[in-house]
Amino acid sequence: MAKAKGVSLNMTKQDVIDLLDELEPGVDHKALQGATLIDAKKKHHIGPLKNKQQLVRALEKAAGEELAEKAKKEAVKTAKK
Repeated sequence: MAKAKGVSLNMTKQDVIDLLDELEPGVDHKALQGATLIDAKKKHHIGPLKNKQQLVRALEKAAGEELAEKAKKEAVKTAKK
């Protein structure tokens, strides 16, 4: 289902940063890259793949974006009439 919706099963850099923000609130993780990002992943035992909760969140986000795009197209279509 994730592949059909265009949702990656792998953790992206942004996914890792979002997870680190949840695990360590108040710490700026946006600047992490390279070795420091890898060290943070190891410290919190973050794997290369998304877990079920992260996949559900990503699928919900994709569905929301799809609905927003559909609503936008309907509004444009209605405005043209």
